[in-house]
Amino acid sequence: MEHTEQCLRDAEHFSEMLEKYETEFPNYCRHCGGWGMFYSYYDPSPSGVGLGIGHMIDSDPCPKCMEKGNCPRCGHHHEDEDWGSEFPTRCELCGWGEDDNDGIPEPPECYCWMNDEETANEIL
Repeated sequence: MEHTEQCLRDAEHFSEMLEKYETEFPNYCRHCGGWGMFYSYYDPSPSGVGLGIGHMIDSDPCPKCMEKGNCPRCGHHHEDEDWGSEFPTRCELCGWGEDDNDGIPEPPECYCWMNDEETANEIL
């Protein structure tokens, strides 16, 4: 399988962004990737009932950092027992907050296998 030029550029850009984040925040939580929360999306409609387009979002704090009072981005431990229980939480050391869209970047999706006839035929 050969990757397209766009795929290779996307992968290189991802590697650069990841390296930049890891250099700036070497103590980020490896469990949640520095995000502090895990998000799940679901449709609350009962099966077979169409109540309209939409979804709900659930968020759970990371058990390895937020629930232990540690900043997901810099790892600083917060002695305040209420840290992470009020929205928005802010780290006094690095400024990370629950309302930030900040964490390790998402890896790009690669669909190059679809361009490979042999691989595509095996899957189909």
